[in-house]
Amino acid sequence: MSDFALVLFKIFSISIDGSAIKSFYNKCEGINNSILLIKDDEGNVFGAYASEVYSPTSTFTGTGECFLFTFFKGNKIHIYNANR
Repeated sequence: MSDFALVLFKIFSISIDGSAIKSFYNKCEGINNSILLIKDDEGNVFGAYASEVYSPTSTFTGTGECFLFTFFKGNKIHIYNANR
């Protein structure tokens, strides 16, 4: 069994960086294999795992590793794979 370290750090925060999508893209430039987490006013959490770098495009991008998820209060996590 191999050991590995998982390093997590915050790249972007609306409360710190503002809500402009251009700011989001600038902060995420060159970063792949990321997790996007969003918490709404009711405490629900949703987000995505992105294997590719975020970039503005009019088409879907990513690999089969990408997925969306939701976690509503009192419920288990729901994962939505890219192949659905």
